[in-house]
Amino acid sequence: MRKFLIGIILAFAALVVNAQERYYGNVMTDGGKPISFANVALLSETDSAFITGAVANEQGEFELDAPVKGLLKVSYIGYETKIVKGDTERKLTIVLLPNSVQMDEVVVQSLKPVTRLEGDALVTNVKGSILEKLGSAKDVLGNLPGVLDNMGNIEVLGKGAPVYYLNGRQVYDLHILDQLKSDKIKKIEVVMNPGARYDASVKAVIRITAEREQGEGFSFENNAKVGYRDYVYGSEQINMNYRVNRLDVFADLEYANNRNRGLSKGIQTSWLASTLNQELDISQRGRSRLYDGKLGFAYTFSPEHSLGLYYKVTHTPSKMWSSVRANSFVNDVLAEESAMERYDNGKTTAHLVDAYYSGQMGKWSLNATFDALWKNGSAVSVAEEMIENGVSRRITTDNRVVSRMLAGELHLSRPLWRGQLNFGTEVSNGRREETFTALGGSINNDNPFVKESNAGVYAETMQRLGKFMIQLGLRYEHVSSQYFRFGRKVDEQSRIYDKLFPTALVTGNFGKVMMQLSYSKKYFRPLYSQLSSTVAYVNRYLYESGNPLLRPSYIDNFSAIFRYSWATLILGYSSTKDKIISSAMQYEGDPNATLFKKTNSTYRMGELQTMLQLSPQFKRYYPTLVLGIVAPFNKIDFRGGVKHLNHPMGIIRVNNVYQITPSCMLTADFSWRGKGNGENIMVGQTWQMNAGAMKNFGKHWEVRLNVNDIFNSARKSWFDIYSELNTSYQERDANTRGIECSVRYKFNTTKSKYKGKGAGSQEKTRL
Repeated sequence: MRKFLIGIILAFAALVVNAQERYYGNVMTDGGKPISFANVALLSETDSAFITGAVANEQGEFELDAPVKGLLKVSYIGYETKIVKGDTERKLTIVLLPNSVQMDEVVVQSLKPVTRLEGDALVTNVKGSILEKLGSAKDVLGNLPGVLDNMGNIEVLGKGAPVYYLNGRQVYDLHILDQLKSDKIKKIEVVMNPGARYDASVKAVIRITAEREQGEGFSFENNAKVGYRDYVYGSEQINMNYRVNRLDVFADLEYANNRNRGLSKGIQTSWLASTLNQELDISQRGRSRLYDGKLGFAYTFSPEHSLGLYYKVTHTPSKMWSSVRANSFVNDVLAEESAMERYDNGKTTAHLVDAYYSGQMGKWSLNATFDALWKNGSAVSVAEEMIENGVSRRITTDNRVVSRMLAGELHLSRPLWRGQLNFGTEVSNGRREETFTALGGSINNDNPFVKESNAGVYAETMQRLGKFMIQLGLRYEHVSSQYFRFGRKVDEQSRIYDKLFPTALVTGNFGKVMMQLSYSKKYFRPLYSQLSSTVAYVNRYLYESGNPLLRPSYIDNFSAIFRYSWATLILGYSSTKDKIISSAMQYEGDPNATLFKKTNSTYRMGELQTMLQLSPQFKRYYPTLVLGIVAPFNKIDFRGGVKHLNHPMGIIRVNNVYQITPSCMLTADFSWRGKGNGENIMVGQTWQMNAGAMKNFGKHWEVRLNVNDIFNSARKSWFDIYSELNTSYQERDANTRGIECSVRYKFNTTKSKYKGKGAGSQEKTRL
């Protein structure tokens, strides 16, 4: 009888599941533009009672399941609400018209940023919160759970630099984090363990959703910044867009001029044929410029189909002047005193063409991207070296680098059961050739050439089961790398890789308590420059080069995230095989000279990360306290034995934002990082305090003033590098205190409809 009843229950449950009606479609404007995050509610046909609801995604797409048919009520702020008869037999396209009456100069906002666990990410709503007043996207990122602002470099806890996506399109030029204003951001998603959709080398992802504003015609935005830190520096950014009907034509221009100077001291100890000690005093000053231009278009054929293309050129010339004083001791006896004056002149020019197509066919979504990148660089170095006994020599090197990359991606997705199925492929072909010539000294000419072909396929599904969301994925990648020198293939340094990379994630929502557990397998492939065999001259006893024998590093990542009210706890552990570290060895041809290069670690390296963020919410005041510990579990071979590098590193961050009036705001931030190990390096303690103020003048003008490192406390820093036959200590002294003012002017700001996501992201980074 029990089995019979169970069978009846299971059959009834199956009937109920199979009886579910599925509604899906798009919410659009009358101009064919998606309306992101529109509310979609299913109402009863008899009494208009609420049955269930959903929120459209960034592309205006929605879907919901219900046991009965009914009416769909679609609404969004600024548009007239629309009610249509539900149809489960076809994809629906629902068009909303703007409200005929708009409230002018009324801003409704909650000054409380809300962070939640949603899908695979920590999601923070920026729009309508005090975070939208901070200035730029970079300013907002430093206030998010799991994200650290390390002296202006954005990092995700335990993952390093993330990969960025803006409105679904990958960002390669990180200047956009300064260009994108915080009041244009709807939400930011931080993905600690990216799934199979992303390249297996991507360890963290930050997805930014920005507003796509209404309106046609010409729009213009200008951002000017000027600052002082030892020297005056500045930048100018101009963004223009012209929209008519379904066509967007856009152009961006940027210029930046930076100067810097600093001092450093170094002590090198190498145990080679003899014991070599070097004391180095280095003085440097440099100058760099940026010229950047972008021109493109996007065209929307219909709510379901669009395409676009842009061309971008970037030119970055730089100059560096260095003075080096060195005392060299062999077996504790002074062997040489030398002085060097060095001048470096380099420039790089990159051309990028990016094209995309985005389409919807029934329940299928399709996104295709294509990228072509050409990059040429040159670096000329002239060094005049004087030795105590009167001997002098002039060493001139000329290094020309030519790179090229072609890449394409295809991604497909569709609803499946209680969630979604995603799969796709990515292919790329890249090459990098160096032509290195040297005059004087003991450096040889070189001509390394690396050619690589990559292919990847993946499948991933995300399913919602009650209070849980489960995501499972698998990615396969094939890499063929061929290494040549002077036109001849070197088999020992040419390799083929075939690897599988699984990912798994589960998210649970229990009211105020949310949790996420995840695992992913990733890898890090050497940069093209790290594979170069070219040797750089430092002085007669010190040389640097790449390493064509480097292997990829493979990483197992585990993470757990817990969120309760305004508290977030993040735990992570990573274990890395063949970690790429800095190392030193005897330079070929001179038993007393040291060669620095990258090598693969003999031992696995592990790291445990813990971070607690507290963000209590007040009416006008938004404080954030971050406490973190990074504990390494590393060891290396050192002078015939094993050296453990397990010193944990503490992190404290306090951010304060106070809104005086709706158009005026003050900020004050404090950050501290303790002494600790990272890889085979010991890093010294550092701290700093920053302050800023912002004021809006009407709709068009915004002025900001920032003072960085008020007490110049981060001016001095130091680190130690350990390898099997060498220790290298360096102390740097460079002014970090500065003041800068930025002025922003805008009118009729309309964001481009460009939806391309970019292809070959990892290859672009490696080139």
